[in-house]
Amino acid sequence: MTNNNPPPELMPCPFCSYDARIITYEYGQDIPRGFSVECTGCFAETAHSPTLEEAVQVWNTRATLKPARLTDDEIKKLIVPEEGYGAAHRKGWNACIEFLRKEGVI
Repeated sequence: MTNNNPPPELMPCPFCSYDARIITYEYGQDIPRGFSVECTGCFAETAHSPTLEEAVQVWNTRATLKPARLTDDEIKKLIVPEEGYGAAHRKGWNACIEFLRKEGVI
């Protein structure tokens, strides 16, 4: 079976930014039964898809997630223990919180 179509454009890996390649799973003599896209760097791979177009679409789809912003109380519960540490430790944790907030991390 000869395919004269140009290969589809694949976005770089969302995890490591390496190039990706198309994997064709053969059922028999030149009869494709499924496709996936695999990273050439970290080997992340899509699930098997029945069509090449679907495999490429899955690979090229990126989630658009917004980081959750925590309240001051939520941050303190995660970083500052309730007891067992003195004022010096609390001062350091508070400085850390302020740095992360300034950098836009939290």
